[in-house]
Amino acid sequence: MLLRGISTATYNQYLFGHDEEKAEIMVQIDDYIKETMLTLAQLGEIKEVSTIFRGKASHGMIEASAPQVIEHREIVDMSSIRKMIDDVKEGKSLKGKKTH
Repeated sequence: MLLRGISTATYNQYLFGHDEEKAEIMVQIDDYIKETMLTLAQLGEIKEVSTIFRGKASHGMIEASAPQVIEHREIVDMSSIRKMIDDVKEGKSLKGKKTH
């Protein structure tokens, strides 16, 4: 292992610390570890479920979420719209009138 003898707390302190040079090196190491774990899991050399757990717990990996699509549909009654147009033409107010 590349970081033999370094605790998780020290590892994270270096990774997320204020020393930019040390943090950049740790990001490269972290990327290497994650890529190696994923490759080994894809090849079946290590267990996938354990790899997923370890990636999430120790390396902050998350699954991409699908975008949420919200669709709003409303049925429009054309006769109501025509009536409102006629009312406007006659100078009547539309305040308080429902559109459907």
